[in-house]
Amino acid sequence: MVKGNISIVCSAVSVVLLRWLQRLAQILLLRRTRPPAGIWCQVAGGIEANETAWQAALREVTEETGVRLAELWSGDFCEQFYEANKDRIMMLPVFIGVVPPDAEVVLNAEHDGYKWLGYEEADRLLAFPGQRKMLAAVKVEAERVATRHKIPMYVVSNGGLRPSQNPLVQTIIVSDGPDVADMWIAERAKAGDVVVTGDIPLAAKCVEAGAQVLKHNGEMLTQANIGNVLATRDLMTDLRAADPFRQGGGKGFTKADRSRFLDGLERALRLAIKAGA
Repeated sequence: MVKGNISIVCSAVSVVLLRWLQRLAQILLLRRTRPPAGIWCQVAGGIEANETAWQAALREVTEETGVRLAELWSGDFCEQFYEANKDRIMMLPVFIGVVPPDAEVVLNAEHDGYKWLGYEEADRLLAFPGQRKMLAAVKVEAERVATRHKIPMYVVSNGGLRPSQNPLVQTIIVSDGPDVADMWIAERAKAGDVVVTGDIPLAAKCVEAGAQVLKHNGEMLTQANIGNVLATRDLMTDLRAADPFRQGGGKGFTKADRSRFLDGLERALRLAIKAGA
């Protein structure tokens, strides 16, 4: 008896875009114009000849949304689904991209609408089980560090996130308004705490309060360097305002970047424990 085989094809990528707005995590969904038209989805597209998967991810994000990413890393999982018309299983490596909160989305002809949504809202809009599984995996990714290091973690937002079942993760819901979540963090940061943030003004307040502060790339922010970092941030803000076509970022989040972050986090935790004692 001869048994048939179903092809497994990996020729495309999937990218979930996140932004933090007032410390609230939001996910970008796009409405398709091509079949199946009208459904909401993440960024996705084929891998071109002589292109790596991560290069395809960066290109698709630029083509479909017009944004340049602050960070990009592998989600270490795949979206998968069955294509009945071609009798094959598609496997798409999933990447996670971080978008600056003020980035403007410019759609191409593949989509006619977009929404920034909290996790639960995005989950309700996604049409396919594989998409919802992918979204759940993205949410879990955000809690890995807290679990691995067995330390409490606070997720501060003004809504849109379902409270985590992880006993180490506490969800804090603050009132709506500009920088309310940032103020909550800044008012409570103290010696013995570790704050991970890319928000430089918030970082400066936490450094002043005695907390250990770490950027997502592993860079420690201290009394010795926070002044220069603030000045550079203000300069870049002025340059972007003067030249709206100036773009930055777009560099992939590599294994080396992840290693530097984990090394930095270990150092920050040791210093925080010492300071807290």
